[in-house]
Amino acid sequence: MVFVTMRIATCVAMIAAVGSTPVLARDSLSGFSIGALAATTQSPYLGRSESNGIVPVFRYEGERLTIGSNGFGFKVLDGPSSKLSFHLQPRLSPLHEPSEPELAGISRDHSADAAIFYEYRPSKTFEISTKLSKGLTAAQDGTELTVAARGLANVGFVPLVVSGGASWKSAALGQYYYGVKASEAIVGRAAYDVGATTTPFVSISSSAPLGNNLRVFGSVRVDFLGAAITGSPIVAKSAPVSATFGISYGF
Repeated sequence: MVFVTMRIATCVAMIAAVGSTPVLARDSLSGFSIGALAATTQSPYLGRSESNGIVPVFRYEGERLTIGSNGFGFKVLDGPSSKLSFHLQPRLSPLHEPSEPELAGISRDHSADAAIFYEYRPSKTFEISTKLSKGLTAAQDGTELTVAARGLANVGFVPLVVSGGASWKSAALGQYYYGVKASEAIVGRAAYDVGATTTPFVSISSSAPLGNNLRVFGSVRVDFLGAAITGSPIVAKSAPVSATFGISYGF
């Protein structure tokens, strides 16, 4: 059960990233789509190498409402160059009842976020996005601000979206992911307060049609964890890599 939860948490997090990244490579598809997503993520945590999984994904996109594997969204503004939307999304914790001995005694409950997402596209090949989210539960009430820029480059017939940005996490959210509470301290693992953190990231993604209704997509992302995070006694990797590959059918 713990391993399954880790896989779902990994995939849900990557669904959110992949769901917005290929926008420059194609127009948004309306209606329903179903498919499957395979994800592999190098874990930054001590005693854990990587998480792998395959999960089903679904999405409905209407004129204003979106419903999918990564939550609910409502479009307030949907213009040719600007988009503004509100979201309710799950935040599944990678530290929910971990099975590794090195993480024994540490557990974080799953949570949910309310978020505001804004996109500005001055051209067909460049986009800037900002996402501000706030935790809604007692388990996690932190704040996260993510700013990213994306550009489209074609390699032959393959469209590639190159992205770069940074994610700022409040002290509460940093502690949720990487901190050690006083009650979790043991011999060899001291209590640790992370504080607010900023994590730069880069990614490359692509999305391509296979016929009228079928589409394949993929993404590779690297997060660069700062000293405040890597100084935690439960963190062992400073630049974890995540990769996904998926296929979807729209109707």
